[in-house]
This record gives sequence, C-alpha cells and structure tokens, in this order.
Amino acid sequence: MVTFTLFIFLFIGASFAQQQSICDSECQKSCDTECQKVIESTYQAESRLWVSDIVSDDFYSTPANISTAKPGDILRWENVPYRQLTQNWTIPAGLSFYRIMYATEDINNKTIPATGWVLLPYHHTLPTPNEPGKLRTVVWTHGTAGRSRLCSTTNNKGLYYDWKAPFILAESGYAVIAPDYAGQGSDTPQGFMYESGFLHVADVAYAVIASRKVLGALLSNKWAVFGHSEGGMTAWRTVERLSLPGQERLLKAGQFVGGVAAAPALRPQRLIPTSWEQTKTGGGPFSVYFLQSLAGLFPEQIELSDYLTNTALQRLSVLDNSCFQTGIAAVGSLSPDEIFTNKSWLTHPVTNEWAVRFNGQGPHPLSTPLLVVQGVTDTITPASLTMEDFNLTCSTYPKSPASAKLYPNMGHGQVLEAGRADIEAWLDARFHGEPVKKECKIELVQPLTTQYAQGEMFWEANLVQSEYPVLDTFSQYLLYQSSRWSQVTYDLDQGYS
Repeated sequence: MVTFTLFIFLFIGASFAQQQSICDSECQKSCDTECQKVIESTYQAESRLWVSDIVSDDFYSTPANISTAKPGDILRWENVPYRQLTQNWTIPAGLSFYRIMYATEDINNKTIPATGWVLLPYHHTLPTPNEPGKLRTVVWTHGTAGRSRLCSTTNNKGLYYDWKAPFILAESGYAVIAPDYAGQGSDTPQGFMYESGFLHVADVAYAVIASRKVLGALLSNKWAVFGHSEGGMTAWRTVERLSLPGQERLLKAGQFVGGVAAAPALRPQRLIPTSWEQTKTGGGPFSVYFLQSLAGLFPEQIELSDYLTNTALQRLSVLDNSCFQTGIAAVGSLSPDEIFTNKSWLTHPVTNEWAVRFNGQGPHPLSTPLLVVQGVTDTITPASLTMEDFNLTCSTYPKSPASAKLYPNMGHGQVLEAGRADIEAWLDARFHGEPVKKECKIELVQPLTTQYAQGEMFWEANLVQSEYPVLDTFSQYLLYQSSRWSQVTYDLDQGYS
C-alpha cells in the first residue's frame, strides 16, 4: 500500500488576516472580549472570500475616460484568464468570466462609473426563438452585500451568490450579466446608494448596453432580470421604470421580456420597523446601512450622531471596513434601542423624498410580466409587506401581468432554492414569447412532503492544486469550514480518507 499525504493551507484572504483587529479601539469601548472574538472570527471567514482589497486592484480605479464617457460606454473590460478563475475566484469548470467597468448615471443624469461581471456558459444549449445561435441573456441583481467597496460581487470569489443563482443560471445555458451597483466596487462621490432602486435600474440597463459592445454577437436581443432581496427590489423596479416615459436611453438595452423579484426588499422604511417587531433586534446591519446611505445623500438633513447610540457609532468602522456577515456580527444582536437614540429618521421628509426619487416607490404600471417569489416565513422581507405591494400594484393597475408564488416554511434565502424550478420555467416561457394574461395571480405552493430541508446553506469552495496526478479529480474542489490546516490522505487501495 502506498499512501500520499497532502497538506492544504487555505490562503484565501491571507493579506487581510495580517491586519490589525477589525474591532478597533473605538469599537472595543462597547465590545467585550467575547464580542470582539465573534466579530474578528466572522471577519476572518468573510475576508477569505475577497479577491483583493480593491484599492490595490487597478481594475477598480476610475479611468480618465470617464470625463468624456456616456452611459453605456465601456470604461474597462477584462477577459479573465482561465487560470485566475480558480486561483482568484471559484468559477465552476466550463464557464467564462469577464469583469467590466462601464458608465452609468446618478439621480441628476451625471455620468458615474459602475463595475460588474459577465458569465458565459460552456456552449450554446438553450434555443432563443428567432435568434439562432444567441445566448439567452439574464441580468442578475444581488442582495445586500454591505456598504464598502470591498463588498462588490466582482470582488467575491463566488460572486457572492454562487450556487444560489449565478452559477446555476450560467451552467443552464444563460449569459449572465451582473452589476455591482454604482459605488460598490467603483468609486463615486455619493458612495454606494443602498436600496436606491431606480438608480440600480440604470446600472442594470447600462450593463447590458455595455456588454453588447463586446459580446453582442453572442447575446440575445431579448433579456430578463432576476434578483434577490435588494436585487429583488431592483428587478421589480426595472419592470416598473421601463414602463415610464422618458426611458428611451435605458430601452436601448434590447427587448425586455420580464423580471423575477425574489424576496424583494421594496420599502426599507417599512421593512426595518417590521423586522424590529418580529425579531426583537435592531434589524442587523440593514437599518444602519440604510441610515448611512441617507446621510451620504442628504448630509445637511441627516447626521448620524443625531440618531445612533454611542455603541453603534463606535462600531461604524467595523461596518465600513467589512461586509454583510461581519456587519451581522457587529450589530445583529443589538436591540433597536441599543442602536438608535431615536427612530424619527424613518419618517423624516428627506426619507420620504428618497423613497420616491431614489427607490422609485409607486405603485407604477408594469412594462412586462413580473414574477414574485416569496417565502412565507421570511423575517427580513416579510411576506405581508411584499404582498401588500403586490396587491397595491394589482388594485391600481388591474391588468398587470403579475404572478406571486408563496412558499410555506421558506425564509429569505431558502426561497431561491425552493423556487428555482418555478423561476427557470417562468424565464423559459418569457424567452419563448409565451403570452401572459393581463391579470394578477397568487399561488400558495404546496410542498410534496413534510420532511423537506429548511436550513440556510452557504457554500465556500477552494481549489486544491496537487503535484500528484492521482489527486487531480479530487483537487477540483474542496468544501471547507475554516482556515485551519486540513489533511487529506489518499490510499491507492482504498481511496480518500
């Protein structure tokens, strides 16, 4: 018997691990040793998933040509070499990956940079009626990742949602285009404008327009949008905004055929207090991210120190230098009163202004069919609020081509997996041009059994490079839980142990 032993060290994010504690001296004033350990361990796990520190990656620097660019122009395009797909990212075999910086626009139609990515399948498998040889094109819009530029999905080894959506879509034969949203990845004067749905719609459409300038021969003219949480809100807003007058520039993206809004975070000023009531917490980092974004957009009217407690203020540096998971560790267990001195900012006049101008709250007519996918037990975007918006749209515009599917015992993230087959069937029908009745439909999905899984799963992948040919098959991927040394033994007679 011959035995080889391979020791594997997970180098992901090693440079981040060498930094000082993410919980600095200010943070430590209200965070004891155990609190610091939780934040630090979460940060170490989260930062392992980052590709770079953004600042040292030239891809994210704003090029000089932004001054003459128009929305939809390409500022920077990167064909990522195949070796980097498994060294810097964890892109599944067969997929091609591109990073893009392009021009989009802000609330005043001023040109600003945004970053994003494109995934292409291994080969053409899904037919697109009347467009032979073209790949069905779907824009994926991600949920809350954080406020820092570090949290851009281009900077995440698994593109943040990995097998929850983008990898599955691309492996199924779709061309997947995904904006990071302006200010998340790119450097913008306003910073990342969290939950600003109408602005995210511009990022969506201009990402398609820009991608066509390089990959136009491969992309179908028809395109759809599919998103989750903040991205679900973005998908819904896309269906709405493209029905409004004055959107000619965005309509140049092609023939828009519909949107899928999964667990949409439609009205944060309503979602946050509802979450306080249901979870008895301060809404995790969501509420702080939202307040920070408002303060960035309306600095004369919203001052953070007027609304945040000393504890929350002391932990802002953690939120500003990390992403969503560390944000949960930093403030997720705090009550509303431990985060906010008062909550009047939720009803402040500028918040109401933001809701209409930036988020795009309506209701508005729908430009195309809309599918809403919602977990019944979701406490982050409760079904009651999602259906309130759905019913408001349908009562205001009775001929809306809208469908809502409700999934019992499914939460915020789980609904993406429970609803996957329904989403894929719906998208297939849209690309085939199947007619949709101009009416609203609601379906309570009935599970086949009572013993289905209900847990939230997050996957992390690490490629293992081996000098031993016998290990090549195994070395395609390794699921791991920590950054500790792992030992894998291969026995030529018995296999792996």
